[in-house]
Amino acid sequence: MSDAPVHVWLPGQAVSSLAGAFTLDARVSRFHYDDGYREQGGPALAPDMPISKATHKIAGRDPIFPIMLDSGPDDWGHMLLERRLEREVSRLDALTLGPADGAGNIVLGHLTPERFETMSIEAFQAVLADLPEAQDPASQRHRERVMQSVFQGTSLGGAKPKLTLERDGVQYIAKFPERGDDPFLPQLELAMLRLARDCGIDACEAEVIEPAPHRYALLVKRFDRHAQGTGFARTGYVSAWSVARLDQHQEKREDQALLATRGFTPAMYARSYVALAGHMMRWCGGGERYRANLRELWRRIVFNSLIRNTDDHPRNHGLLCGSMDPHQWGLSPAFDMVAQRSAGIVPGHAMAYLFDEPTRGRKHAQRRLVSASSRADLLLAATLHYGYERHEAESVLEEMRGLVRGTWREYLISAGMPAEETERYAKTLGQDFD
Repeated sequence: MSDAPVHVWLPGQAVSSLAGAFTLDARVSRFHYDDGYREQGGPALAPDMPISKATHKIAGRDPIFPIMLDSGPDDWGHMLLERRLEREVSRLDALTLGPADGAGNIVLGHLTPERFETMSIEAFQAVLADLPEAQDPASQRHRERVMQSVFQGTSLGGAKPKLTLERDGVQYIAKFPERGDDPFLPQLELAMLRLARDCGIDACEAEVIEPAPHRYALLVKRFDRHAQGTGFARTGYVSAWSVARLDQHQEKREDQALLATRGFTPAMYARSYVALAGHMMRWCGGGERYRANLRELWRRIVFNSLIRNTDDHPRNHGLLCGSMDPHQWGLSPAFDMVAQRSAGIVPGHAMAYLFDEPTRGRKHAQRRLVSASSRADLLLAATLHYGYERHEAESVLEEMRGLVRGTWREYLISAGMPAEETERYAKTLGQDFD
C-alpha cells in the first residue's frame, strides 16, 4: 500500500492547506479529510468527495480519484521523470515525485522546494543563448529541462514537449513542436485559438516566440494560475478524461461483437461528448449555468468540425472551478485546437458528439453514435444534447462557417505563418462538408 498527503490551494491563496491523506493499493484507493481542514470549514475537493468524517473509497485497477489525476505530469513530464530517476515510475510516483506544476489546485506528496522550481522567460532565453552555465543544482536542472524541450532527441517518444515559464507575474505553458512536425505548428495553433475566440468560444490566450533561430514555440497563458502577492493562486481543474474515469475503461472481448452489430461499444460512448454533457450536470449543477456550458460545448464541436481538428480527445477538454463550490464548475477555456492538414473531406472527431436513438418521430434502423461531422447531424445534436433550438443552432453554425471559411488565411498570416505556407491548409480550412 502507498500513501501521500494531499494539499490544496484554497481560492485566493498562494500557499497550500493540508486537505487530507490518500492511500492506494492495487484495487482500492482511499481519501480521508484532515480533521483540522474539516473543522475549519474547508471546501470539498470535488462534487463526488463531500466533506465527511468517513473515508472516501473508489475501486478499480490502480484507481486514483478523478480530481487528483490531472495534478501530475503529462506523458512528456512522465518520461522526463523516469529519465531523471532512471527507473519506471507508477502513476502515484508521478503524482508525488514530479514537479508540482500540474493542472489544477491539488498536489500530492511532500512539498519539497525542487518540485516548485519555475523558470522565467528571460532565464529560458539566456540558457538557449548559451550563457556561462551556473553549477548549482537548480540551474543545471533548468538547463536540462530546456535543452530536452527545445532540442529533444528521438529516444523521447511521441509526447509533446512543454515547459512552464513565468513572465511579469503570469505563468505560461511553452509548447514545442516535435521533430518531424510542421515548424509553423505554433503559428497554426495561435491562429486557431484567435479564430475560436472570434467565433464566440472561450479560448486560451497565447502568443508565439522564437526561442532559437527558426524554432518556434507557443506560449499559452495558464488559466489555472493567477498572481497572488509574491506567489500564485491556483484554480481547481479536472479533465474530461478524469471526470469520466476513462483510466478504468477497457475494451472487452464481447465489445467486438457489439461494434459489429451496433456500430459502437460502451467504451466509445463513455469517451463521447454526449457522456461528457451528462457528467457536467453533476459538476456544473443544473439550470441556466448547465445549459450555458452545454451550448459552449456544442460551439466547440462545430469549430473543431470546421477546422478539421481530429485531436479533440477527452484530455483536451476540462472543467474549471475558482470558488470550489461543488456545483459551480464550468468548461475551462478551450485549448489544443489545431487544424489537421491531412484530415479527410468529412471531418471526424476523437469523441462522438451525437447519440441518436429511434423514436416515434424519427425512425431509422438502429441507434447511432456519431463522430463524423455533417451539417444535419451537428444541428440534430444541438437540439438533442446541447440546449439549442433548431433555428438558433442554424444561425450559429452559419455564422461560424462564414468566419472560418472566409478569413482563415488572414488569421494564419497574422499569427506569423509565411503566406506560402498557408496554402497547405486550403483544403482543411477552406473546404466545406455536407
